[in-house]
Amino acid sequence: MQKNAIVAQQLYYSRYGKVMVRNGNLVVPEQEIYVLVGPDGCGKTSLVHLLSGMEKPQRGILALFGNPEPSMQEYRKIGTIFEKGGFYDTMSAKANLKMKALAFGNYKKELIQAALRITGLEKIARKRIKSYSNAEKVKLALAMAIIGSPKMLLVDEVLDGLSKEEKNDILRILKGFQKKYKMTILITSREMDSVQGIATWYGIMEKGSVISQFPAQELGNNQEEAEIPEEIQKAKKMKKRGKRL
Repeated sequence: MQKNAIVAQQLYYSRYGKVMVRNGNLVVPEQEIYVLVGPDGCGKTSLVHLLSGMEKPQRGILALFGNPEPSMQEYRKIGTIFEKGGFYDTMSAKANLKMKALAFGNYKKELIQAALRITGLEKIARKRIKSYSNAEKVKLALAMAIIGSPKMLLVDEVLDGLSKEEKNDILRILKGFQKKYKMTILITSREMDSVQGIATWYGIMEKGSVISQFPAQELGNNQEEAEIPEEIQKAKKMKKRGKRL
């Protein structure tokens, strides 16, 4: 029986009187690449904050790695990557990685070299981050996320705004992470066509609620439309047209 990295039921979170997440129902199986798709302002980032422990749900149940009452032990198994990387622009990639490793009590030169190598940053590792392109900053954020040897990565909208070639490069790195480290990866995106070919599970989010989730093969072309739930039909059509949800 497959284990789940995340099981969330009816998560609710509001801030300054505004409801950010109203029905966060989510099941993410371990060692899968789960893509959560939805428009701007639908609550994807707020949900990632709840899953990573940055914010606490005001209602609902959240189990991580089988623990229905997650502690720091579970949250330390999660690497989180947001659109803004959270590193020091005046320092080099290598220096940023060293600081992160020291903070985790996990400093090893070979670990830093491996993170630079798998993300393709070896040749520019000594350059200051302020000279990096957006895609290179995303790669550094990925490298920093794996320094803590996480079992799961939460990747929040880092693909949006990159070129098609850059997106494919980032997706290749993420797929390499999943294969090499056997980790679970959750990616949020505004566009379904940005993540074609990497997702093994999809979730659809609208107005603070996860309205549907399904395995990627259900977007295949071999099923009759009548057999597929309405939300999946919608996602399938948008994938074909390359439109945003």
